[in-house]
Amino acid sequence: MASASRALRASRDVSQRKSGRNVESKTALSNPAVPFIPELDEPDTNLRRIAEMECQRSRYAAEAERFRALRDDAIDDASRNLSLRRIAAAAGVNHTRVGQILKARDPDNGK
Repeated sequence: MASASRALRASRDVSQRKSGRNVESKTALSNPAVPFIPELDEPDTNLRRIAEMECQRSRYAAEAERFRALRDDAIDDASRNLSLRRIAAAAGVNHTRVGQILKARDPDNGK
């Protein structure tokens, strides 16, 4: 009886793969402690590629946010000794943007 249900499940998985529906990976089916990771386990190559791109996008967005915070800290430190125009030239932004960054960090500090 167990082999019949296994054969039915296998044939259902094949038909779902052919129709393009999402099917969990064999790893996830055999071991429920292993999570389904779309960018690795998704059987459809198009969906796997989309999941991979989203994973990379979110990683790069987090990295960009980290560098933005580091830049803002450096601008804040430099604003004590340098003009907004010199800081802007070094940061590659407009001096008005430097003023906005400083004001957003500390409303009393904006020059």
